[in-house]
Amino acid sequence: MKYSDFKKVFVGLAVLSIMSATPTQQAYGQAAKANSTQELTPKRNENSGKEGYVNKAGKLVIPYKFDKVEPFSDGFATVCIGSKWGVIDKKGTEIISCLYQKIKHMKAPSGLAGFSVTLDGKMSFFDITGRQTVPFEYSGFAILEEDGGLVGMYQGKWVRINKDGQREDNN
Repeated sequence: MKYSDFKKVFVGLAVLSIMSATPTQQAYGQAAKANSTQELTPKRNENSGKEGYVNKAGKLVIPYKFDKVEPFSDGFATVCIGSKWGVIDKKGTEIISCLYQKIKHMKAPSGLAGFSVTLDGKMSFFDITGRQTVPFEYSGFAILEEDGGLVGMYQGKWVRINKDGQREDNN
């Protein structure tokens, strides 16, 4: 899709799909089945109610310390403590602290990868190292098919965001 077409057609769909993309807990049996090719699988400790990750042999690799966890994708998983979400890697290292309302992993064929992060109703973008690259000024993000570029909804308009996290003039 070309950028000009994107602005005309995709605005409603992107806002609906990205803004409503809240991490949801899958049933553990389904998560284990869906992730059978991955090293780590979410697991709940029945005594504490906390969640962590086990390897294929069933050995606990990432401790039961989270209230909710999501399956790993591209080496990262979203995790929740209380009502706040963060991101960890497969070693259990915190990439993004559990401080945010929503986090969505985003990846483009171009190699652009990172996380759309929501705080107080505004969205930001963090790279895969956990560094904030775009300020909390947006209401949605999407990745363009044509070139894998990042666009954000800013003051009711889709704007392209360059590799330095700055808005580009689209006029």
